[in-house]
Amino acid sequence: KFLAKAIATRVTLDVPLSPLMLKMVTNTAVTMQDLQELDPDLMRSLNYIKENHVDQDVLPVTFSHEHHVFGTTTTIDLVPDGQNKEVTDENKVEYILALARFKLIGQIEEELKLFMKGFYSVIPQSLLTSFSAADMATMLCGNPTIDVADWKLHTTYSQHAPPKLVEWWWSWMQTLDQTQLATILQFATGAPRLPLGGFGGLKPKFKLWIYTSSNLNLLPTAATCSNQLNLPAYHSEDQLRKATATLLQNAEGAGFGCA
Repeated sequence: KFLAKAIATRVTLDVPLSPLMLKMVTNTAVTMQDLQELDPDLMRSLNYIKENHVDQDVLPVTFSHEHHVFGTTTTIDLVPDGQNKEVTDENKVEYILALARFKLIGQIEEELKLFMKGFYSVIPQSLLTSFSAADMATMLCGNPTIDVADWKLHTTYSQHAPPKLVEWWWSWMQTLDQTQLATILQFATGAPRLPLGGFGGLKPKFKLWIYTSSNLNLLPTAATCSNQLNLPAYHSEDQLRKATATLLQNAEGAGFGCA
């Protein structure tokens, strides 16, 4: 419910779900590629069984699987009475699919049902049919790529903002890498990633508030609840860059909020 509420209210969280979980939520079919990403060693073993003769005298295999949980091993039947059903060349594809289903879904099936029950109680499943797993990941955790041109396009300014200072600001931003841009974004908005739609999806819109002060040693401040960065009206581009560089060095743990 918590994760669904965050999506519904456009709040991004640093809680990345596995691609498999995102597929479950969006009712997207899982594939053998998902098993490859989850357990490459098991996938290699299944590929070996698929491509080679099954010799029970050399490697006895049944429709069962040893499931290890917190130091306890339980033998799970992949089909009814699976421990007594041998895998043969004729039924090995059935075995591969049964084991893949257990590894991808069966071993966490009850937990998945509870998770999705809570999620769908906030966002009905019918509203998610047009979204992919990748869309869900972006809605939940935000977009990690920051486009300065998009940022500039969707920025509003304080009244009478000095055009030269605005120009210096965006010129400086163009020189920063993604990590530095994410630091400034988090400082100003409280989140290092963007919602679906990039800066156009940011609510409220990002605002660069430039104010006059006699103390030009002041650093930029922020009002995260309104996505606003407060910038003193520095007299030179060098002053701006030095102040912002200091901000980047000290932003982590800084106190900022809705002031």
